Amino acid sequence: MKQSFEVIYFEFTAPLHISNARADDYGVSEKTIHSDTIHAAIMQSWAILGKTEWIKAIPDFTISSLFPFTPKLKTNEMVHFFAKPFLKPNAGKSEVRTEDAKKFKKIKYVDIPHFESYISNKEVASTTDSIQDSYQTFDAIDKDFMTSDVQPRIKRPRDEQQDSKPFYTERIFFKKGSGMFCLVQYENESIRKQVKAALNLLAENGIGTDRAVGNGQFKVSFGKIDIEIAENTNYAMNMSLFCPESKSNLAEILEDKNVKYEIIKRGGWLSEPHNKLRKRSIYMFKEGSVFRINAAKPFSKGKTVDLLPALPSKIENPIYRVGKALFLPVKL
Repeated sequence: MKQSFEVIYFEFTAPLHISNARADDYGVSEKTIHSDTIHAAIMQSWAILGKTEWIKAIPDFTISSLFPFTPKLKTNEMVHFFAKPFLKPNAGKSEVRTEDAKKFKKIKYVDIPHFESYISNKEVASTTDSIQDSYQTFDAIDKDFMTSDVQPRIKRPRDEQQDSKPFYTERIFFKKGSGMFCLVQYENESIRKQVKAALNLLAENGIGTDRAVGNGQFKVSFGKIDIEIAENTNYAMNMSLFCPESKSNLAEILEDKNVKYEIIKRGGWLSEPHNKLRKRSIYMFKEGSVFRINAAKPFSKGKTVDLLPALPSKIENPIYRVGKALFLPVKL
């Protein structure tokens, strides 16, 4: 069954740096912008706009993490990539040659046709013709549409009594017409307008690290894509970072031999003017994890946690880390 999803496109017009798990190692940038980062950036934009009541209401929208897109070389039609699921591909009767296995292990992103095969348990083409560096697609693309470089910088310590130190930072670049996108589901028209207002401001201010020097700026646009999803299944895969609501909910979705997942720690420093304070940390399930669900019962899609530091501060609004995820059904 084809399902239509609303999409937000981020076409970056400036270099991008996304802090890694340590949040202090600027020499390496994340290549994925997780859903909780986008949620936090949107809520920070609301705060700048003076709409703190929108934050305290806990937003009624769900977004996936950001994934890359790039145009085809001949037609400029967009090729959308998703993170490779934690699923074993159905190779049918064909077998992957031993000398090709390493090439398949390097795949990090798959285009929509391959992604649909993964989540519907349909046969996935097992030829190396579909592999372009870390991308799997039969379309002709510029596989270097996302590149990076390392730039020397001077670090201003959070403690003003310390001396500045040199360091290196990795910056991500996208070629024109390429960028990142996410799936989005709005609960109502009001929240749609609130999100768009935040994104218009965010596009000017930028996202990620070093926004003060022009990093992370982008053009925002909106569209739709169709994805063939599985039917009549008791498994689902998260397209966003996911934080279960309770221990009982956690036990229910994990008690199955077919469940596959990875866990990631989320936290880091607050943004200015509170950038000397660390948020509390939380663990979440990474995108592409597969969980057991009961199709006959409502499925809890996660919770939002306030990571406001335990130490006294002048911060009046909550520091939300959104663990509410967008899920797709998966057939095993």
